[in-house]
Amino acid sequence: MLAENVTRALFCGITNPEKRVAVYTAFSDESGAGNTKGTYLLGGYVGESIGTWGYFSRAWQERVLNSRPPIPYLHMRQLRNPAWQRDHGLKPWEASARIDTGVDVLFSAGGISAVFSRLIQSEMEESLCARLRSAGIKPGSGLKHPDYICFIGYAYHVLLEVHERYPDADKVDFVVSRNGQITNHIKSFHEELQISLSVLNPKLERLVGRLIPDDPETSNPLQAADLLSWHILRFEEDGAPTRNLVRLCKGNGGFRPHHWDAIDHAGHADAIINRLNQKTG
Repeated sequence: MLAENVTRALFCGITNPEKRVAVYTAFSDESGAGNTKGTYLLGGYVGESIGTWGYFSRAWQERVLNSRPPIPYLHMRQLRNPAWQRDHGLKPWEASARIDTGVDVLFSAGGISAVFSRLIQSEMEESLCARLRSAGIKPGSGLKHPDYICFIGYAYHVLLEVHERYPDADKVDFVVSRNGQITNHIKSFHEELQISLSVLNPKLERLVGRLIPDDPETSNPLQAADLLSWHILRFEEDGAPTRNLVRLCKGNGGFRPHHWDAIDHAGHADAIINRLNQKTG
């Protein structure tokens, strides 16, 4: 099945026939997140649900996946694996060319914005978790996972990007890779995000849509998010921007980076403390 059909299937029926709802969708990847330095990074793209992502999925399918020799999906770690290349009849230079083609498709895609959030685990422990413990609050399960907190930062900046660039938006749905750590915290997603929004920017609360797990092997936009995250993480580790990274970040509708700092962590901790005080007060 073409990825376009998968994309449409996700969002069919969500609009009110009497009043069209402008739904935007953010696809993110965490597969490149986490390393020995405790750095977590999560990135992806956001755009209008059906029209923009439908066009993108067709282009990705035709130019990236169906080019000869065809590949079932693009995942950076596997595409760069010699054994995976041999299994799919790819020469090393063809695998590199396929990556460049994916970058070209994203560079020429209109109406999507790149967003990423970066977090260092030790800084989270020193600022967010320590602040909660000093207030007599034991960090919940979601707060024990740096990748989940990183996702909250990513989601906030996606909403900020949509609010500023796409004023017609009514809702933003978040699509994540099934079986990733984020999907283990779906029930906490709205509560944690709204806790942050209530302090940082209450105007964004109305935009919070659903958290939808999907299979990256059949979702072309999730594969694009993997491509983006891999290139950004390489830059975080090496410090040298590649031509592909520049094109991924600047060729589309916009680019919004976010790096968690002590102020971000403290603000999120204070928001949690205030919400708990309101509930018990």
